[in-house]
Amino acid sequence: MGPEGPIGPQGALAPNSLTGWTVVSKKLTVTPTQGFAKTVFLTVNCPAGKDAIGGGANGEFLLGSSFPQYSTTTGGWSARWRIPTDWNGQVNASSFDYTVYVICAYTR
Repeated sequence: MGPEGPIGPQGALAPNSLTGWTVVSKKLTVTPTQGFAKTVFLTVNCPAGKDAIGGGANGEFLLGSSFPQYSTTTGGWSARWRIPTDWNGQVNASSFDYTVYVICAYTR
């Protein structure tokens, strides 16, 4: 057996590999007012050409749903919260913070 040869060039990416991943977030501060809607809906989008491969949300109250969003050009993540009220239908706080996160990558 002869000596080991030189290292070759790096191979091509495997099919369906993930590249260029990043986390994108969007924050919303809500200040209740008279007639305030008691549901908050927030969406964050991936940069153009990237797909959503995961995501999540956090906020001060009752996360009702957290789910991916897809379009023909990009992906994203959405979340919906329910803000609790007292027996009189009043919100008893001055403001609430909500954040949605999406993990984005090139998947093609």
